[in-house]
Amino acid sequence: MAAANIKSCGLLDLKASKHGEERGEKFWNTSVSEMKFTVEQEWMKAVRKAKHKPNYGMLNMDDQLEEIIGNKLELVGPIIDCYLREIGKSLQSKLKRSKATGLVNPVSLFIPWANFRHILTLCRGYSGEIISSRDGAKHMVTFSQMRSIKKLFSPARFSGETWFATRHFKKIPSMTGRKRESVYNGKSVIVVSKSTPFCIDYSMKSQKVNVSFYIQRYTGDNYALDSGLQALMNISSS
Repeated sequence: MAAANIKSCGLLDLKASKHGEERGEKFWNTSVSEMKFTVEQEWMKAVRKAKHKPNYGMLNMDDQLEEIIGNKLELVGPIIDCYLREIGKSLQSKLKRSKATGLVNPVSLFIPWANFRHILTLCRGYSGEIISSRDGAKHMVTFSQMRSIKKLFSPARFSGETWFATRHFKKIPSMTGRKRESVYNGKSVIVVSKSTPFCIDYSMKSQKVNVSFYIQRYTGDNYALDSGLQALMNISSS
């Protein structure tokens, strides 16, 4: 019945928001989400022919890849963005709270396979190297280029938020002596290269993803604190 309704309705209007540069809370059209789960094939055909489609390829994201993944099954689009946001928030907490450099302890998050398989497709589409075990129980994704990570975790996906760098400030007495003022005291950055890859490991048994990565910290004068890590990065770029 629902499939017949989709066919008879002609071209869908997905209520595109004009001039959008970031995905806000109202980006995904939830009013038609119930159809996606039960009539996925007909739904995808209708989406391809829809008029006034949203700008799925905001900023540096691939429009065709994002359109296919975002409209798969019921509410997959916003769910995928939500899981990636949670991973991003965990990455940023490492930058803010820890003073470690180099390879840091991985962040872990529970993601059902029904959702992670779509993230896996995005990783493959954004140049991630994927190695799966013979029985399909484990999947490892390796990124060796920062530009690929910036596409997967594009700020356009999260209303402009970014997760891969944070600036640090310290309080010092002001010249007047009345109040303390904040001055720039360096930054912490997640670095990605062939020698310092960004890795996403997924286990089907536990349905947990572990994300491992490298952090470099810089002084206020932009000097790297971990010279060994910097040398490793220089080797990769040479």
